[in-house]
Amino acid sequence: MSTQDYEPQSVFAQGLKMAIETDQRGEAPSGTNLHWYQGGGWFDVVTDGLPTIYDQQAIIFPAGHAGKRDMNQQPPVQGRKWSAGDANAVLTHEFIGQWLYGALGAASHNAVPGTVNVLLATSSIEADGQQFALTSQPSDSGATLQIATSGTNGSGNLTVAGTNAEGNAASENLSWDGDGAVMYTRTSFSAVTGITVNSVATVGGSIAVNGIKHWVHTIWAAGSNPTFSIERIGDPSAGAASKSFLHTGMVIQNLGLDTPASVRDGIVTVSSTWEGDPTATCTAKTINEASGIRIWPAWSLSLTRDGVSYTRPTNHTLTINSGNRNYRSAAGVQNPQGTFFGAREVTQSFDLLLDDETEFNRWRGASQQSLVLSWVSPWLLSTGQYATMVGSLTKTYLENVSTADDDGAFSYSADGRTIVDASDGVAKFQLTDNIPAEAYGGSTVLN
Repeated sequence: MSTQDYEPQSVFAQGLKMAIETDQRGEAPSGTNLHWYQGGGWFDVVTDGLPTIYDQQAIIFPAGHAGKRDMNQQPPVQGRKWSAGDANAVLTHEFIGQWLYGALGAASHNAVPGTVNVLLATSSIEADGQQFALTSQPSDSGATLQIATSGTNGSGNLTVAGTNAEGNAASENLSWDGDGAVMYTRTSFSAVTGITVNSVATVGGSIAVNGIKHWVHTIWAAGSNPTFSIERIGDPSAGAASKSFLHTGMVIQNLGLDTPASVRDGIVTVSSTWEGDPTATCTAKTINEASGIRIWPAWSLSLTRDGVSYTRPTNHTLTINSGNRNYRSAAGVQNPQGTFFGAREVTQSFDLLLDDETEFNRWRGASQQSLVLSWVSPWLLSTGQYATMVGSLTKTYLENVSTADDDGAFSYSADGRTIVDASDGVAKFQLTDNIPAEAYGGSTVLN
């Protein structure tokens, strides 16, 4: 039997990891491989299909004629090199804030500590496999655990066991390298039965635990944008399973949020286009299991216009064109020389079910709209607090307004364009989630 008789199989474990670069067009944060829950800056993106971010190079065939009919008589010339492509994903709060930050340009982060903050004061690690009981349990029916280890003189790992904010049994594993780390659980725990520290190298170190209700990330438009390092893992063209491609100096050019609430199995999806420096190869990092990823349903969106809430949008699409791109000049090198931050634009389109002509005339008669988009996930963080995302588009003008029959219901459709507002810019987003500031290249300070 020849090899041509075999069917192709999906055998490559592919994944996409990203990190906001600490310096624009610099290396990945601290040159480390630590994820945000390990106190680093890397985060995973579960893509919808394979990402198309690849190394690009222009090959130029000079067309000339010198007494022959053949058009291409000269060998090709190597042109510019760069990276570019698309990445689409289902929305999770593990990455959406970083992508919005990349598209808009400015972010601030506020950690909200639990009513009871200190859950375990600094305690000595005296034996491998030692289990620690918290002196105080998480308050407010849920808290992300901030776990600090130090003096461990090597790598280690620990297991947290307990109950999550939804009241279900939960456990989570965390690991660190070196002398210790400040780590965070991805789970909001309402109770912890114990934390077990494993690794002979940890003997003689210490551990401390704090409880954090959630973080509030505010993202708005700024003069320049952050750049990203993107690692593309599991691509066979890297040469070996232990190798991956690393794209640096990457900027978001376009970011789209699609909320198809009318689809029965609808979830919120995110689309993005990227451009940056040519790739390099590096040692591949571990691909994490996707089981901990929590997607957001599309029916969670409500739309508020000028203080009046409309909970019946059937579809909504928001697009941020960041105006970011590489620039190229006569600098004697093939690679891009830097990033150009151009004019950004925020547009949207939506379909809305309306009750009667009075409600329709309120929409049709208004020129400037103050729109607020609220996505509330089913993922509980603490008492009454779910992971949420709120977008404020204060000065939006509608265009291309139309009406239609939606299976017997009266449907209103419109496209919107936002202009600059003194306080909110073209758009301002506020995310409440359990993702620490370290995921954005910042740091968490508890008050």
